[in-house]
Amino acid sequence: MTTLLHAAHLHWRTPQAVRVADISLDVAAGEVIGIIGPNGAGKSSLLKLLAGLQLCDSGERELAGKPLATMAPLERARLLGYLEQRPVLHWPFTVQQVVALGRLPHGDADRASGVAAIAAALAQCDVLDYASRRFQQLSEGEKMRVNLARLLAGQPQVLLADEPTASLDPARQHEVMALLRLQAQAGRAVVVTLHDLTTAARYCDRLLLLQQGRVLASGAVAEVLTPALLRQAFQINASLDTSSATVIIHSPPMA
Repeated sequence: MTTLLHAAHLHWRTPQAVRVADISLDVAAGEVIGIIGPNGAGKSSLLKLLAGLQLCDSGERELAGKPLATMAPLERARLLGYLEQRPVLHWPFTVQQVVALGRLPHGDADRASGVAAIAAALAQCDVLDYASRRFQQLSEGEKMRVNLARLLAGQPQVLLADEPTASLDPARQHEVMALLRLQAQAGRAVVVTLHDLTTAARYCDRLLLLQQGRVLASGAVAEVLTPALLRQAFQINASLDTSSATVIIHSPPMA
């Protein structure tokens, strides 16, 4: 498989704490990588580093074989799409206009190629019926789906999504993750941060388990979601039922 995103020995420290410490990751076309860990583990921080939205103190980042730091902004934006956890929009845009922002790197929102990509993204994320509504009038869950449509409209080769299932009901969570899974099957690389371990088990090819900004474990789902690692990372007694890809908690959180 072709490696689309490469990161080696990333390190980022703020005056308050080490956010990311010596993390390396390769993401290939066709796979979904899940980043998991307790609150404050560094999941969102790592995703920002991978997206090039945050300078790292040290380490290497490459996108489609090119150093991220030397890429022109438009080139990077065409190849990589980033969905933040709680997108904020202050302008009174309609849903259609928000999704059209995904075509800015291509400069074709009003041409046939862009119009088709926008329409497809609206349909994929099931927001076509309220394309003319104001974005601020939507629920938090609807806003997340609109911003996912914006991401898909850009047709990037690498998709980074920070908690894309937040604020969504169970059915919508399934739809969003299934949609990201389809993006990987179409040859794209997907990296997603998740809190729900069962969702991670069902939709991800590999997992990266973080704790205090460091990699506690990485590998296949069954290798990472072990009772010992779940206890160490989350202070819970739990196990993975491989037959149903479900993480079962056997007792309340440990003291």
